[in-house]
Amino acid sequence: RGYVLRRVLRRAVRYGRDILGAKPGFFHQLVDSVIQTLGDAFPSLKESTEDVKNLIKEEEFQFEKTLERGRRELEKRAKKGNVTGEDAFILYSSFGFPVDLTELMCDELSVNQQFLSQNGLTTVTLDKPGFERAMEEFRKKSTKTKAAGKIDMSLRANEIDKLKKEQGLGDNPTVDASKYDWDSDKGEGKEYSAKVLAIYDGRDFIKEVTSASEIAGVVLDKTACYAEQGGQ
Repeated sequence: RGYVLRRVLRRAVRYGRDILGAKPGFFHQLVDSVIQTLGDAFPSLKESTEDVKNLIKEEEFQFEKTLERGRRELEKRAKKGNVTGEDAFILYSSFGFPVDLTELMCDELSVNQQFLSQNGLTTVTLDKPGFERAMEEFRKKSTKTKAAGKIDMSLRANEIDKLKKEQGLGDNPTVDASKYDWDSDKGEGKEYSAKVLAIYDGRDFIKEVTSASEIAGVVLDKTACYAEQGGQ
């Protein structure tokens, strides 16, 4: 359900920005009006107004970071008249564009006479089956990777508490702003240096890794990667 809601939110944010000319950060400001209208029917909304607003604000903020670059990337790839499945997967994995949003934007480009005439096109198509194949291949690789590791490297509440207290990291999360610093023309990002703050072996935090075959996770002070949910 969370993924579906995120897709709806991103489509709404993109529509508000591109079609309605709304300013950045407009979407979460609609929460008060929605709760005023529907609060009597859904009392839990009134009880969690600030939580709902903060959650939507964070999702909106994260998508805003990649929206403009993702739009440029889509238009660049659409100049050939067909957005391939691999193109759509890159837009999904690197810029947070759900495939239905990419499909909608391709349809819009197909009636954008200026874009079509500039690139000698009559329409812009999307290889949606190709995207599904790319997604399936990604899932297979992820499953194989997880099966090969056989160790759950997830940091649960207890481990996070240890990080904060025993490792002395406090409430400072890994800084990941540089993950958005990507040159799509060159297909590369900048190089960054990071400090290893802690090493985790799936059971506890350790001081060092002594074997090349040993599996371990590292906690960094900063990263240029999407450090959670498969992006590492």
